[in-house]
This record gives sequence, structure tokens and C-alpha cells, in this order.
Amino acid sequence: MTTSWRLGMFGASGHASELLGAAESVARARSRDLTALLYVDEPFEPRRFADRPAQVVGGIEDASPGSADEWLVAVGYPRGRAELVARLAMRGFRWARLIHDRSTVGTGVVIGEGSVLLAGATLSPLVDVGAHAYLSQGV
Repeated sequence: MTTSWRLGMFGASGHASELLGAAESVARARSRDLTALLYVDEPFEPRRFADRPAQVVGGIEDASPGSADEWLVAVGYPRGRAELVARLAMRGFRWARLIHDRSTVGTGVVIGEGSVLLAGATLSPLVDVGAHAYLSQGV
């Protein structure tokens, strides 16, 4: 049985495209029907999202917590991501923990809200990953 998954993402750059790819993989592995809702305040390249389950629906201030099941800040630059998270902190968003099905997570690992593990990321046992972290292969 397929369930729907509405993932809200703040941003539509190359980083957002990469996170969308991970979300697509997770959705396939878990039999979920993914729709990504992109909220952007800057110009973006629509070709990154062509023929993918994503749609730009408005600017960042247009987002409301109930319009998606979970949310990610899809900004690659750490300072920019931290600034946007701070800006959104009091608005009640339910942050996703996106863990690619081809990542390895050891026993006792704690992954903070809004964090992303991409394919090939490996975490040893008992590691704590902070909120809104981004880990890829070789990190």
C-alpha cells in the first residue's frame, strides 16, 4: 500500500535538488508517493525539478506548517541554512529527518530534527548529529 508524503522544502537550488533526489529514493524504498513543495525567495533553475515530484508553490513567508507533513531547509551554505532556520524557528514546522536508504547508521545514533544523511554517509555507533545537519559520503 502506497501512502502519500508531502515534503515542504525551503529553497530550490542545487542543494534542494540533491535533497529531493534523496527524498525520492526514500519514498521508493518505503512505498510513499512523494510530493515536494518548494518555497523560494530567490531565482532558481526550473530544469532541476523538471519531471520530478516537485512544485514551486510560493515564497518562504507563504509557507504554513500544515501545508506539508514534514519540512527541510534545503540551503547548502551552513550560515544561510542557520539563518533561515532561526527565521522559521517560532512558526511551528515539523522538521523531517531524511535518512537515505543507502546510508549506514550505527546503534544508538541520535539524529537531530531537520538533518539529512545522503547515500554513502556512515555514522559510527553512539554518534549525536545536531539539528539541521547535512552529511554526505566521506563526511
